[in-house]
Amino acid sequence: MKRTTVISEIENFAKEIGFQITNKSGSEISILSNYFSGIYFNLEFKKNGDVKFYFYHRTNSAIYNGERTDLHDIISVIFTAFIKVVDQRISCVLIDVPHPVAPSLNDFEIYARYIIPF
Repeated sequence: MKRTTVISEIENFAKEIGFQITNKSGSEISILSNYFSGIYFNLEFKKNGDVKFYFYHRTNSAIYNGERTDLHDIISVIFTAFIKVVDQRISCVLIDVPHPVAPSLNDFEIYARYIIPF
């Protein structure tokens, strides 16, 4: 099956269940579950045939005012635990994303997180 076909199938399924497509190109797609959770699913097809997928978590200041570090910590950990409950063979790595504008905040603020299953 061609990667564009797979991406189109994923896009159609995401729309059916009410998810929002935030980015789509010929070789990748990013899907937002909802603005409250802030969890994105990202799928990329590499030129060498490999497939890379991961989750990205970042809440929006329009939904949650002020400090969101606790939300980024708690929601990403709960989501990771949910993945483990669904299939005990899956573990995830949580990688904090540095603040792009204020690096001095990186010691105590979680700007966003990558959630990478393996």
